[in-house]
Amino acid sequence: MVAALVAAGAEALEISKVQEGKLCALSFTYDDGVETHYTHALPLHLKYGLPGTFLIITDRVEAEGADRAHKYCSWTQLKEMSEKGMEVASHTKSHRNMREIESAGLTKEMTKGKKREELFAMREKNWPELLSEVTLSKEAIEKNCGNTVRTYAFGGNACPDWTGRLMGEVKGCVRAGNIRIATGRGDSEEKYRKQFEEKILVSNRVSCVMIHGIGTKTKNDGWNPIPDLETFESLFRIAKENAEKIHFDTFGNNAFYESRAGSVRLQKTGDGAFTLVPKAKDKEVSGEVWLRVAPSEKVSVNGKPATPNKYGAILVRVGDTVVSVP
Repeated sequence: MVAALVAAGAEALEISKVQEGKLCALSFTYDDGVETHYTHALPLHLKYGLPGTFLIITDRVEAEGADRAHKYCSWTQLKEMSEKGMEVASHTKSHRNMREIESAGLTKEMTKGKKREELFAMREKNWPELLSEVTLSKEAIEKNCGNTVRTYAFGGNACPDWTGRLMGEVKGCVRAGNIRIATGRGDSEEKYRKQFEEKILVSNRVSCVMIHGIGTKTKNDGWNPIPDLETFESLFRIAKENAEKIHFDTFGNNAFYESRAGSVRLQKTGDGAFTLVPKAKDKEVSGEVWLRVAPSEKVSVNGKPATPNKYGAILVRVGDTVVSVP
């Protein structure tokens, strides 16, 4: 998805939605916080040098569960994962359905024919409980793991109407529409390769692999597990084979960069000159974004020659002036 495309002489500059100017971005995300994420997923992330985002249900940390999710990670394990570069993130406090919390106590008869504003007013009594699912989870993770919580996912990926309001309160992002590969029992390496080709590499945006169970074939492997460990590891092999095309990072890092890139534009300020400015004049935007530079284009940033990286991109900040050099 192109964020901005502007003429610069006969060529073009493009604000990249993906860090480094790569073709797309990908995050490995894990739901529920079962112990096999520590015992089996973490070692593979370290082996292949890929970050992961582990979404935990804070009420279940150190708990004994039922069925396939028999054992959950401990705070000690989660803190170690954070210290080793993984993102420990929120799958809410209790894993309750957030849409049901939002509309608790309201029937179809009560809401029939109501305008959107009226519906939100009727739901307001449920807001404190809805908010507590994310704030209490955030507080527990930050206290026990030491990392700032940036990413949230809701049980069943059921996003309430108040998702935007919730994320505004905690200054976070939601993993929802980014899921491109949802893993499970019927998976195979062949299917993964097909999904990479048809869903990941053509997206030009942030995508996710969503993983629950890993397939240790024990009662601890989690909900809807990948069939076996060999199939699980094939995800990492395929990912590394495409490392020149894909930017791998935690979901928080990928999503926050994509949001920043989408909030700026290139404003023409002269002949072949453009300044990076916020799209909305009343909003402040800070941080760096990548500009893809056409192969034959030479540019300077704030009067200094800029050399594109091997993906043909340069790094600029809001307020910088980019000039096409004849």
